[in-house]
Amino acid sequence: MTATTLPTSDQPTRHQLAAIDRSARRKVTGRLKRALDAMVWDNNTDSEAAVIAKMNVLSIRNALQRPHVKAYYLAQREVLRARESARNIHTLINVRDQTSNQMARVQAVKTLEQISDDPIAQSARMTTPGIVIVLTAGAAHMAHDRETDAKPLIDHE
Repeated sequence: MTATTLPTSDQPTRHQLAAIDRSARRKVTGRLKRALDAMVWDNNTDSEAAVIAKMNVLSIRNALQRPHVKAYYLAQREVLRARESARNIHTLINVRDQTSNQMARVQAVKTLEQISDDPIAQSARMTTPGIVIVLTAGAAHMAHDRETDAKPLIDHE
């Protein structure tokens, strides 16, 4: 007698359907990548990006709590910021030169003066964990004011 075989179907199961286009472990790929890219590059909200990527909004919000997903999102935002920075400068110049609103002109000038391509100046604005030591040319000539005689904190006599 032959062994009984279960009938197989050409239709995928719901688990197989859910796994289609799913991100690999600790990577941002598939639908999640499409959703995040829609948020950054196409100026969509998380709700709109969820519809575009065929995801649940809560799934996107939960994914953004994971370090590797948040790192991808922030890196894409930084690329967008770098890409648009030249246009932002030109917009400020146009505001400064063409507007009749004197306060807007003053703010445009202030902003233009504060823009710096110096990486040290930019790193001073960024918040990073740990200790950052910035050495300047004048720092080598500073005198130490530390006392040579250490006094004990507790007098035990």
